Amino acid sequence: MLADYSVAMCTFNGAHFVLEQLDSIAIQTHSPKEIVVCDDSSEDNTVELIRKFSEKNPLIDVRIHINKHNLGFIKNFEQAISLCTYDYILLSDQDDYWINNKAELQVSFLSSNPSKKLVFSDAYRTDSKLMPIQPNLWQCVHFSKLNQQRFLAGQALSVLLRHNIVTGATVALSKEFAHQQFPFYDEYPHDAWLALKAAQIDAIGFIPQKLIKYRQHGKNALGAVYDSKLTKIRKALTGYWRSQFPPEFFMRLRAYQALIDSEHCQSEQGKLVLRVKAFQEFRLSIMEGKQQRVKGFRRIISYWHNNYYNNYAAAKGSLIKDLLRLIVKSPNETESAKQ
Repeated sequence: MLADYSVAMCTFNGAHFVLEQLDSIAIQTHSPKEIVVCDDSSEDNTVELIRKFSEKNPLIDVRIHINKHNLGFIKNFEQAISLCTYDYILLSDQDDYWINNKAELQVSFLSSNPSKKLVFSDAYRTDSKLMPIQPNLWQCVHFSKLNQQRFLAGQALSVLLRHNIVTGATVALSKEFAHQQFPFYDEYPHDAWLALKAAQIDAIGFIPQKLIKYRQHGKNALGAVYDSKLTKIRKALTGYWRSQFPPEFFMRLRAYQALIDSEHCQSEQGKLVLRVKAFQEFRLSIMEGKQQRVKGFRRIISYWHNNYYNNYAAAKGSLIKDLLRLIVKSPNETESAKQ
């Protein structure tokens, strides 16, 4: 018999889609024991609709917590997870739709693989009416066959240090693991942070099936955006002229430091985070014109030789941009020597 589980759902002005999401949870082949809903001060009739759903589904314990003040999605999910009582917790947005065997597959995976504390899946991308949009979620986040193989080989942390590929709406995790992470680091999305923490102890797994319909619409808190090859080329060409890296770069740097602060960095995983952080800070120093040309060139070649550009940046594109920036922005070698 499969273990019981909780659903942690966060809502905010979700009246348009929340009933479809709840109905898809109610008809799971393995039904939840409880749905914990934390509403972040909605101004529509979201809470009223959830109460009506609860009345129609008496076998599911639906518990609604209404925030007096808006917490934001990270702290609201932390709160919802903290209120769950069963051993496994499945995260839910307010506007998606679960495939009917999602819970069964994810709870079975975690029960059968006790060393894994978090599992995620692929998803169908859809429009607001649940009509399919191509490509699917994993193609958008670049979770390629190669990266899947790296996950299976115990290199999940290395993959996730480049960029997040875990979408919270597809996540199931153990309550024990989740509660050990309180309080969540609040400057990085909760799903990305939990994935990093699980990867640090090789406790993250994936299911390759598409287990939700991931709705894309104008009011998503977060969504999956797919860049075509032409868009990628345009971004690469314009990226050189940026005066600084995008905000996501600095968000990741701060998350690296938070990981370092939370773990003993003598472990191999801790040392990996330190090395990747040093690499990204080196790239930032080039952007800021703080690297001398000869020393900077040597370090670029070393990082390229050791696959840092392939594993933690955009491969040759990032390499070329760093070389060009080093040539244009590096301080005068003679003047630097005199100072």
